[in-house]
Amino acid sequence: MDLQLHRVTRLVRDYHATLPWKAIHIAGTNGKGTTAAYLSAFLHGKGVKVGRFNSPHLKYRHDCIVLNEQTVDKDLFLEVERLVKLRDSEAKLDSTSFELLTATAFEIFSQQKVDVAVVECGMGGRLDATNILLPEEVLCCAITGISLDHQDMLGDTLEKIAAEKAGIIKTGVPVVINSHNQKSVLSVLKARAAACGSPLSESTASDEEPLSRLSRSELAVGASSQENLAIATRVFEKLSQPGRFDVSPLTKADVVSAVAQVKQTWKGRLQWEDLARLATSQSTAERHCLLDGAHNKEGASRLRAYVDQVIAATPRPVVWIVAMSSGKDADEVLSQLIRNGDGVVACEFGDVDGMPWVKPHSAKDLIAIAATKTSGTTLTAPNPVSAVRAAFTHGPEDALVVIGGSLYLVGQVLRDLDKHA
Repeated sequence: MDLQLHRVTRLVRDYHATLPWKAIHIAGTNGKGTTAAYLSAFLHGKGVKVGRFNSPHLKYRHDCIVLNEQTVDKDLFLEVERLVKLRDSEAKLDSTSFELLTATAFEIFSQQKVDVAVVECGMGGRLDATNILLPEEVLCCAITGISLDHQDMLGDTLEKIAAEKAGIIKTGVPVVINSHNQKSVLSVLKARAAACGSPLSESTASDEEPLSRLSRSELAVGASSQENLAIATRVFEKLSQPGRFDVSPLTKADVVSAVAQVKQTWKGRLQWEDLARLATSQSTAERHCLLDGAHNKEGASRLRAYVDQVIAATPRPVVWIVAMSSGKDADEVLSQLIRNGDGVVACEFGDVDGMPWVKPHSAKDLIAIAATKTSGTTLTAPNPVSAVRAAFTHGPEDALVVIGGSLYLVGQVLRDLDKHA
């Protein structure tokens, strides 16, 4: 993968020396997308015309771009994408797929006259295509949880990865970081902020206002989601300071409304979904399954912690449906997810639209690793629908079926669900 900024800089800056909207720029290994979702919901609730750019897409290629909490119209997306590709061709830039996508998102935000766009890095930060944002265009930066992922591109230690993520910190622009990161990571982030003269705030999930006044039912589901919500509220606090951006401070009602909005619209993360219609039988019985795109050690650990909470409240066996991208450390992830006695069905997701370089890990290899973690039933299936059917057929009727290991797997299951509507 060719990580450089000169091509996307031309694609955007040849037409917008200064972007006509302000940005909130977010990097991190886990949680950056959820943090972005909370922030756009906050802004929308305040009447701000807001855009959001997430990476990767979930179900369909255009769903990574959101305008005022609605997925961008597909026809508008394709029209602007054609324009961006024409610019790329005329300038003979040969931009990457993600660079073209980033330029498309930025052009849509410009054409639709958003006030603020919440922009999530694709990978890393320093050389990520989104990092062509100028200091005067950015209201605040945020860096969420950092863990080992994409080591082949970002470095083989947490500190090296943190340095790449810290590359989004802009001179003089406030930055909010997740205080739950390891001390060595925090040191890297703080050093970068100091070098840039950027006011730095650490966010914790326990004491942010107005989060401390929310009931358990009003809070986000899962510890990581609560951390991301805390980061989002701290970022918004920076925005609402005098002279930064004309928006009133968050109230408890604002946060409760945004959490409800994100629970409803932000899919693929601790998502409960009835998958009964993917079964071959004509049974009308509901089969509510848990879907989460956990794809690295930290994400898998947090997913397992949530599963343990669920089965502690309602004891039942667990059956996993897993697929992973090629190149991921399957043993590391599966060691976090699987407990002895769990059932496992391994499968492979199909082609990922707009991301031809993404390939699935061999299901045969995944199940061989899974079989070393459990004495439960282990099976392979050729695709996600077959895997769901195998889990329903060969697993206990009362089993909690959990789909994880890759956001691409979750996205395909949701697309398959659309086809069976």
